Amino acid sequence: MDEINNFIDNIEKATDTGFGKEAETHIKEEFSTYDWILKEMLKRVGFSIDKVEYVNEKLFTCFVCTKK
Repeated sequence: MDEINNFIDNIEKATDTGFGKEAETHIKEEFSTYDWILKEMLKRVGFSIDKVEYVNEKLFTCFVCTKK
């Protein structure tokens, strides 16, 4: 939980636009998607996953893909 709070604090400092509150709501209401769901979605629409990079201990995931 500290990691998420730190993330929200950093967003507030970086944006200074109330975006931190929006991020908090987003996380609380579970609009985020698990990586295993995204991986399958990408594959089903014709992408191959070339690289997966986890940021902040899997708080964010970056996919580098190629369209088949």
